[in-house]
Amino acid sequence: MNQVPILPSTTADWRVLRWEPLLGSGERLSIAVIVQAADGLQSHMMLRPGVLQFLYGEQGDAALSLVKSATQNALALAQRCGLAQADPCMEGFFLDPIRSTRAESGKIAAKQAAALFCSLATPTTPSGEDSDAQPDATYDHATLLHVGKALEHAVSQRHPRLARHFFQSATPVTGGHPIRYAFLSEFAAVQITVFRKGLISQGSSSARLRMWELMTVMSQSGRRGALIVVEPDAAQLPRSGKTAQNLARRLTQLQAEADLLHIKVFAVTSIEAAATALAAFADAA
Repeated sequence: MNQVPILPSTTADWRVLRWEPLLGSGERLSIAVIVQAADGLQSHMMLRPGVLQFLYGEQGDAALSLVKSATQNALALAQRCGLAQADPCMEGFFLDPIRSTRAESGKIAAKQAAALFCSLATPTTPSGEDSDAQPDATYDHATLLHVGKALEHAVSQRHPRLARHFFQSATPVTGGHPIRYAFLSEFAAVQITVFRKGLISQGSSSARLRMWELMTVMSQSGRRGALIVVEPDAAQLPRSGKTAQNLARRLTQLQAEADLLHIKVFAVTSIEAAATALAAFADAA
């Protein structure tokens, strides 16, 4: 007989810390959370390791240092004056109102906050899904570069006029480090992500980073943005069906998120299909 799960008897209060990298833009990243729980007042980073390096390249370490300073300031003020009076005391950083939850510890409360408010957090892995909870930045970069080069070759063979737009960069923040795009013309910006068998959650996390990069350049320049998702062919997936179901569920969610950002998503299983989609999108833009 199924039993109703018992909720934790202790509560925790928490405030999400957000960062607006481009002041005045209104675009904010959820980066950390300050938690008052049964095991004390504490802070937890919500961003997945390596995210800022992905976004800002050589300036990623400086961005991480800035984020850590704001988090430490907010925690220190909370310790002195209480969670309600906490403040990051740095321009471009903001604390949300206090929220409460049932949680046995600050760490558990922080995980709940990350799941609700940070799409760039380390994903939790439900039963039956792939277990790559920690993305491999080296793998991600190498894979995307390989696919991007193959795509560049395929498009250049058919549409030579588009060749000069591959692997171009734009600077998302004044004085910041440029972000490189798989394809960037005067009217169109395209990024690539890869979903591989056994690494589905990593592909999903990478896709969200790519969409953030697209959203940045779209808001600055008025370009149209597209994300090319290279997914495994159905014949390559295990016969159990769980991986295919997981992939379909994540692609559906990704499509819904992209629609809200006005980003076009092309899900393909081959470089040839990707080349066709990119050329059509570039011409339409």
